[in-house]
Amino acid sequence: MKIESSSEGPVTVLHLSGEIDEVDVNIFREHLSTHAAGARFVLDLSDVLRLSSYALALIGFHRAELAQSGGRLALAAVPPSGMRAIELAGLQSHIEIHASVDEAVRALSA
Repeated sequence: MKIESSSEGPVTVLHLSGEIDEVDVNIFREHLSTHAAGARFVLDLSDVLRLSSYALALIGFHRAELAQSGGRLALAAVPPSGMRAIELAGLQSHIEIHASVDEAVRALSA
């Protein structure tokens, strides 16, 4: 797994690539945890090959935690295999999902 971070105005974009599995989930957690309460995140999943159940649980947890502090988390460019995993986990009705990073950044900047 590889994570690159960039800022698009008030929104932090985490560009994720590779597999996010049980081994990598702690690194992923550290990236999400280093930002202040109330932050706005877009997770760019366009280059993710696999999302483990651990990664999905972490995404759901941080989305809820950010929402409590006025922050937001959205997913962008989710590949079909990732959407299937999200649907199986029941997260699609609890998290914002956008077709592209630009669309997600615009939504979170509003």
